[in-house]
Amino acid sequence: GNDIGVASVTAAVTDVFHNSEEPLLLTEISKMRARDLKRRLIRHHGYASEEVNKMLEKSDLINALAYEEHRNYERRKANKKREIMYRSVMVAIAAVGAVMFWPLIREATKHMWAVGSVNFVVYTDKKRYEIDRCWQLGSLLGVLGLLVIVFVEALQLWLSTSILLSWVMKSKYFFPTPNIPIRPAAMLSSMSGAPSDGGPLGQYGINIGPMIIGWVFRWLRGKLDIWMGGVLSRAYIRRKAERKEAKKQNMTEEEKAERKMAKAERKAERAAAREREVEEELQRYKWRAAQIAKMKEEELQRKEMNAQKTESSPQTSSSSHIPTDKKHAMAAAAELRRDHQSDNVDDNDKNSYTELNSETAFDDLD
Repeated sequence: GNDIGVASVTAAVTDVFHNSEEPLLLTEISKMRARDLKRRLIRHHGYASEEVNKMLEKSDLINALAYEEHRNYERRKANKKREIMYRSVMVAIAAVGAVMFWPLIREATKHMWAVGSVNFVVYTDKKRYEIDRCWQLGSLLGVLGLLVIVFVEALQLWLSTSILLSWVMKSKYFFPTPNIPIRPAAMLSSMSGAPSDGGPLGQYGINIGPMIIGWVFRWLRGKLDIWMGGVLSRAYIRRKAERKEAKKQNMTEEEKAERKMAKAERKAERAAAREREVEEELQRYKWRAAQIAKMKEEELQRKEMNAQKTESSPQTSSSSHIPTDKKHAMAAAAELRRDHQSDNVDDNDKNSYTELNSETAFDDLD
């Protein structure tokens, strides 16, 4: 009558892991009523109503509940021993690693402390200067914006620390991030049209909730920086205009006249500087044009000398002293024609000159 079915055993084992109550003692069980015994067997140990109704005697109920409570106690004890052993092994490994790598850990700790302290000093000095600057400019919006920026940066630090520590520990003080998993295996299975959910790998994914929160913080920080720049720029312009207006009001008539004269002198100096720049640019342009004309003239003289050398070369019957070919002569004639056209030579002289050169070149070839 005390046998437990498979379903009852499964329900009892599942309930044990989720039940946080301490097991009952035999003296406590003996004082319970039959109705309470049945209710505890059904709710806490997975007994079915038919199994409980078969137990007609209260002693059967007491024995069944005492057996289940003792089994829960033994299971809790085994789990506690296993947890203690696991922690002992981890502590031993950590102690051995700390002893072996203590010099490295010490130097790394010193370096991290130095870097962290320097960054903290730089950050605090920067924020102090920004707040002093906003106070000097009389911008309350700037001070408020700096406080909001510090708050956003603190949230970013909290999020980054929570993400790093979440790999090795759990805590209720971590940054609350939404759980938005992306399961590649399930996505590939759904894209291929398979009815399954990706199999065993379909339950594994990447939580992009912290990524989204971090991106929102970075976007908000950028917008705040842009807004702060505009606020401080407008405050600086306003303060500068106020100082200028106050200075004008405190000036005497003589100072105003001197200021006007100095302004006229600066304006005349700027106009003279612009005229000198224009004159220098014109001189450079003229010099460049003269250099280009000189280069063209030298090139024309060189080509005329080459043409005269070609005309005065002696004719011999040997094929080794004959010019290259008719194409070379025609190309030279065309080049000379283009040069004379660019220099505005008279049309009649140009035609006679080119015809004479081409005929001489063809006679030499013949």
